[in-house]
Amino acid sequence: MQGSVERGSLKTYTSGLNKFVEFLSKTKIDVPPPPCSTSAQLRYFISLPGVIESFICFCFQQNLCAKSTGGYIDGLKYFSTDLDGVPFFPREPIISRLLTGFQKMGKRPGPPALGIDVILLRRIMTHVESMHLGADTALWKCMFSIAFFGAFRVSEFLVSDDKLKLLSFNRVRLVANDMVEFVLVKTKNNSSGPAQQVLFAALPGDIACPVRALLTFMSIRAMSSGTQAFFTDRLGYAVTPERFNLVLRRILTSLEVLEPERYTAKSFRVGAASMAYSLNLSVEDIQALGRWASSAFLYYVRSGARAIRVCSIHKKLAAVV
Repeated sequence: MQGSVERGSLKTYTSGLNKFVEFLSKTKIDVPPPPCSTSAQLRYFISLPGVIESFICFCFQQNLCAKSTGGYIDGLKYFSTDLDGVPFFPREPIISRLLTGFQKMGKRPGPPALGIDVILLRRIMTHVESMHLGADTALWKCMFSIAFFGAFRVSEFLVSDDKLKLLSFNRVRLVANDMVEFVLVKTKNNSSGPAQQVLFAALPGDIACPVRALLTFMSIRAMSSGTQAFFTDRLGYAVTPERFNLVLRRILTSLEVLEPERYTAKSFRVGAASMAYSLNLSVEDIQALGRWASSAFLYYVRSGARAIRVCSIHKKLAAVV
């Protein structure tokens, strides 16, 4: 049965089951008589009045968000399903209303990440050269450049915990003197389909050129293992989102950029989408840039880019004679 769900979902479901066991250990609920398989025990506990409702309150008290708690509830549904595939989850409407209320009571989300445009990217690249990082200078310049021009999701180029290393060294290759190809075998909106190709073109004379940054970094890492995560430092450690954000914010603080805490690895994808939108690129081009399958890219477009696009449209309208 576990092979029927995605790896990430199964991890969430297992965390939910473990959290439920923790909850039960802190309550005085009798253990059911045999048979005592996991699904049989879960169906017993779930059938008891108030148990699931109390579990949701328990999660709220532990500062878990409504989305995580909902995922845990889905995990209990999954593990309580019997061998015939029939789920067992009474009082579902009540649980749904509880989770909705839970969400409304939760903390308001923080301000959205600010975008990094190509002008700020060039300032970042110049600053990295002055940081005296040795061989890791090429690493950070490469990451910052491809994060922007590839409009990468964080999970597509950084390694987090035990997640699949989507971008490894044997999936990056030079396809022409002025072009480099990345191959992503699994992405957020393409978990089981064919691999996706991401191409980078050379920008001669531009410090932010992704091809030059990639070739420089690849020449340093040429002897590394083909299955190792692509972005690793000179000591062999893969760069995590936490480390990436820490270095980025230190650079932005040095550059005296306002609100550096609002910049993360996501800022490059936000900046790429916002710039493309403000330049009046077609929807198809923007979708191709960030591998969006729908108009979801509009979520990344910030108000400044919308204002620039509107001004451009107004100028075109006024130019008509």
